[in-house]
Amino acid sequence: MKEETPWQDMMQDLRDLGCDQQTVERFGRLGVLGDTQGQLELLSHYRKGLLEKVHQRERQICCLDYLTYQLEKGEAWHGDHGA
Repeated sequence: MKEETPWQDMMQDLRDLGCDQQTVERFGRLGVLGDTQGQLELLSHYRKGLLEKVHQRERQICCLDYLTYQLEKGEAWHGDHGA
């Protein structure tokens, strides 16, 4: 079994995080150039995007919880409402 290098592990970690191939390649190019600051900025940007997705999902969950609450309390409308 071939052991992966720390660099290969890092690139696989990026893929596991959901980074697309373009982002992984960009991260790699920055590494070859020794641009650690650029890599950090790329990771920070990606993190912000993930966090925004989390917040979006949280808002959706809140709406779902409110709808569930309305149904449980008998406050929801029934029938065709143009949906």
